[in-house]
Amino acid sequence: MELMQNSAEFAPYTAKQKAAWAKQQAHDNATYLTEQLGFSVNPRIPFVLLQAARDVLESGNGKSRLPTRICQRLDHYKNTVKVLATAILHYDLANNLVATRDEQHKVKRCDNGLFANLLGMPSRTVDNCIYSLKRSGLYLSFEKREKQLDSQGQIIGFSGLASIKRINMVLFEMLGLGELASVQRAKAKQRRDQKRYSKTPAQQAIEEYKKTDDALRAKRDQQRAEAKVRKQSKLAVAQSKNRTQDILALIANGYSHQAACAEIKRLDALEQPLSHDPLDDIPY
Repeated sequence: MELMQNSAEFAPYTAKQKAAWAKQQAHDNATYLTEQLGFSVNPRIPFVLLQAARDVLESGNGKSRLPTRICQRLDHYKNTVKVLATAILHYDLANNLVATRDEQHKVKRCDNGLFANLLGMPSRTVDNCIYSLKRSGLYLSFEKREKQLDSQGQIIGFSGLASIKRINMVLFEMLGLGELASVQRAKAKQRRDQKRYSKTPAQQAIEEYKKTDDALRAKRDQQRAEAKVRKQSKLAVAQSKNRTQDILALIANGYSHQAACAEIKRLDALEQPLSHDPLDDIPY
C-alpha cells in the first residue's frame, strides 16, 4: 500500500525544472573547469562540451579512466587530458573544428600556441600531449601549407598555416554523451544555416563589401611584399657596385685617392666582358 502511494506521488520533471538543473550544472562545471585549467570558462558554452570536458579532467584525477589507452605516465596523462579538455571547450560543433573566434566573430583555426598560452605549458609538452592524443585516435590534426611566390610567380618556399584540428566524436560516446552531442551538433548546424541564409539584402551587401575589402587588402599586402623584395634586390645590386672598401684598402697600401680610383676603374674594366667580338677587327 505504501509502495503504491509513493509511486502515485512521483511526477516527472517539468521542462522548467530541467532547464534550471542544466543551468546550475553548467555553472558548476564551468567553475570546476576554471579551477582545474587555470583560465576562465564561460558557463554559456554548450552543456555537452562542458560536461565532456569535466569528465575528461576527472579521469586525470583518478576518479575514472577513459576507455582507451593514451599513455602510461600519470603526469603526462594529466597534462594530456588538460589539453583534450581545452580542445573540447573550443570545439565548434557546427563546423566540426577546434577553433576560436576573431573580432568579427568568425571561426578561426587555432595553432598549438592556444593550449600553451591558456594552460601555461611549454610548447614541447603541448606537442607531446597532442601526439599522444593523435596516437590514441581521439584527436586529428593535419597541417596545411601556403605557397610563397616571388615577383615572377615562382615558388620560393612554403609557410605553415594553422592546422585543422578535430575531435573524434567517439569520445562523446565513450563518456555517455553521444546522443546529446548529436542533438547539439544538429542544432548548431541549423542555427548556422539559418543565420547564413536568412540575411537581408542590406546584410548581404555589407558582407560582400567586407569580402571585397579583404580581397583588396590581401592584394595590397602581396604587392607591398613584392615591392619590398624588388627594393632589397636593387639595394643589394647597388651595394655590390660600391667600391669604397676597396678604395680604402688601396689607400692603406700607399695609393693616393686619385690613384686608387684609377686602379679600381682599371680592375672593373678587366672584369667586364667585351662588348664585341675582337675578330671583327682582323683584316682578311
